Amino acid sequence: MPMDESAQRWVKAKWRQIRKSQQMADAANNKWHQINDEINDLLNRKEVFDVVQRNKIKSESLALKDALAAGKWHSENANRHALDLQVFLMATQMGVDLSAE
Repeated sequence: MPMDESAQRWVKAKWRQIRKSQQMADAANNKWHQINDEINDLLNRKEVFDVVQRNKIKSESLALKDALAAGKWHSENANRHALDLQVFLMATQMGVDLSAE
């Protein structure tokens, strides 16, 4: 069953939201890796090799926590939009008219 123009616009907009959230999650992940590498370099220069101590220092890094949280949020947001799209497409295939909703 072909979609009307309004439904096609909604699907395309939802797809753009998914891609944007995925890209933002990737950017946050890259930022996390950059910050983690910088912390590791600093700890290596200061000759901090104890794993427990390194982990404690990293766990106190607000920038590292922030990048991790941003990546998680954007990833979950992409998943939410993907689920919206999946439900919409399933309903459409089943012949459910969602236009009145």
